[in-house]
Amino acid sequence: MASPIEFAKNHILNEIDDEVLAFSFNAGYNNEIIGTMSILENKIIRNIVIRELNMLDGEEKRIPFTACRVLFHGNDNMLIEIPPITLNNRPIITVDSITSGILPQGRINKVGGLTGVAMNMLNTNSPTDMYSNCKTEVINNNIVKISDVSYVEPNAIINLRVQSNPNMSNLPLTTHIDFAELCLLATQKWIYAKKRKDINIAILKGGAELSILKEIVDEWNDAKELYKEKRTKFIAIMNMSDKLFMNDQIKIGLGNLTY
Repeated sequence: MASPIEFAKNHILNEIDDEVLAFSFNAGYNNEIIGTMSILENKIIRNIVIRELNMLDGEEKRIPFTACRVLFHGNDNMLIEIPPITLNNRPIITVDSITSGILPQGRINKVGGLTGVAMNMLNTNSPTDMYSNCKTEVINNNIVKISDVSYVEPNAIINLRVQSNPNMSNLPLTTHIDFAELCLLATQKWIYAKKRKDINIAILKGGAELSILKEIVDEWNDAKELYKEKRTKFIAIMNMSDKLFMNDQIKIGLGNLTY
């Protein structure tokens, strides 16, 4: 089964004329298509599409506080380390909020080093809105600072976002076409913005045969807006694609509880 990126590359090959791709990514006309898709993958799919998805949203995670390790606690400040395995070994982009969870009565799971003095700060009788005024800051790839909070209850949930899977392999098979269409629009948008002028100059220099390429590219004048619309829709798809993984991580930290 092809990966989402390979699926997207094949989709682009099927939808865009080979000569348009060769001219745009090999800086010449009638170049071999071999090597073109490798350049396109790095320039468009990875450096534009996936990078922008990371910047705008990333992948949503819900991490139980008991899965984290407290590195420091004092003066209403806390420094915690979130194990990379719970993040799929991806850097944290942002921490959106901390919310109270629900524990099976009488059960507290100790995971990730919450022992000794660290457990003294946990209070299961705290109100559910105790985190509404706390501040969070990502210090490093998986280190988070929590300010303006004296303790965190053991059933709390850290809601955060990490960088998307670099190969998008977490996407369900049914969403591959959506990702491919997003990459297609990104390719058309880039060619229209970056290579339309080059085609016109080449025609003026005697490359009359490029007129057909110009006609094709000129039809993509709305690709920029279509790409933005598709990107917004795809972000919603990404946020739904990893729910099972998030539920599994909550179960690890809080017990056999399904959200």
